Amino acid sequence: MHKEKFIQHSGLASQLMAQGRYDAAVDEYKAALRYAPADPVTYSRLGAAYAKAGMINLALDFLYQGSLLYLHTGDRTKALQVADKMKEIDRESRYTRKIFQELQTV
Repeated sequence: MHKEKFIQHSGLASQLMAQGRYDAAVDEYKAALRYAPADPVTYSRLGAAYAKAGMINLALDFLYQGSLLYLHTGDRTKALQVADKMKEIDRESRYTRKIFQELQTV
């Protein structure tokens, strides 16, 4: 049941992103996280939705969390890809600096 709800919310969020309805996509990604609270993909996509909606601090926060989750699952490559997105948004933010420090220790 939880998996179905996660897929439903995540799929709708992706559709909303494609339509440029970023605020609505944010709500759906947040709903998806209730069913998969440790999913790095959803954290990263939520961060991207916040960025598109112009909410940069929230974007960086969720991208940071997504990158950390990738690191904790052993996927350094994906963690670095998300960190690079953070750098594109704001290379001087504390979240961006912090994730690159984390990446250096792994």
